[in-house]
Amino acid sequence: MIDLRVKTPMSCLIGLALGAWLASASAIGQVRTPPVQEVVAAPIKLTANGLDEASRKEIKFSEPIKIKLIAKDNFEFFATYYPGIHGKKTPALILLHDVLGSSEDLSELAAFLQLRYGYAVLTPDLRGHGDSTKTGDVEIDPEKITRAEFESFLLDIEACKKHLIARNDEGELNVDLLTVVAVGKSCIPTVNWSLRDWSFPALAGLRQGQDVKAIVLISPEQLFKGVRMTNSLRDGLFTGKDVAEPLRVLLAVGNGDSELLKETEAIREIVERNRKTTKEIIDGLWVLADYPTNGAALTKAESGDLQLLIGQLVFLEIFQKADLFPWQVRGKK
Repeated sequence: MIDLRVKTPMSCLIGLALGAWLASASAIGQVRTPPVQEVVAAPIKLTANGLDEASRKEIKFSEPIKIKLIAKDNFEFFATYYPGIHGKKTPALILLHDVLGSSEDLSELAAFLQLRYGYAVLTPDLRGHGDSTKTGDVEIDPEKITRAEFESFLLDIEACKKHLIARNDEGELNVDLLTVVAVGKSCIPTVNWSLRDWSFPALAGLRQGQDVKAIVLISPEQLFKGVRMTNSLRDGLFTGKDVAEPLRVLLAVGNGDSELLKETEAIREIVERNRKTTKEIIDGLWVLADYPTNGAALTKAESGDLQLLIGQLVFLEIFQKADLFPWQVRGKK
């Protein structure tokens, strides 16, 4: 297992404003007003291991919100949004379940990332799954999902990002600090969509993409219904060829499935090809392969430390670099 280099936690401390005493009347015979101390919010301290205990006690986290999203092809689907706490420096994550799964599969991971780190998290029921099986007369059976329906996951991911842009413009998060976590077959549209996100040029000075900074592929599969991720993986965005800094990539797989191990190894061989290597540490690539299970079960606390490692990845590789990607309004002006 490649070390995530988080043995020494680093902290990010938000400044604390000191309270001030109010002036009181000093004239003879006038009633003196007792000093009133201004109420000041406690500092929020975040390290690689999450919010410190004092911060967690002071913070009142918002409850998850059930929302309805509409994809570009007008398919309506549902998602759950977990609000973050760091305002315009809040990293955002989209968690994508596997085919035949649902957002509920990743609810434990979503809650962990919100409550332990204060990140903003969006977990959709992709079309044909969970609460998103039907729109009008269109109904999708996940057991019989077609290639076209699977390819349309790209539209669902784009709608998720559009929602995060709206949250961004309200100052709730910074969509430029985006991570996508995917399980199984959903790793395919995640890779393809991430490359697509980086292909959008600025329009009239307004950025349209290049927001994804990291992806996490859990028990990844490279081919489903004739749709592949291989061509996208060979782009410099993933391999590091001719780019200043490739996408940060975390691969996680259980050790009990030989086929998934082969899939993960094949992805690793492509992605590490042109990345810089320093003392056997590959820049921006981590491979974890010593877990007892696979799929969404890998994201449960009982299966190991993956929850924590995802939180640490976002903290070290994204949150601590937030000043490089300053918040800006992203919706249409």
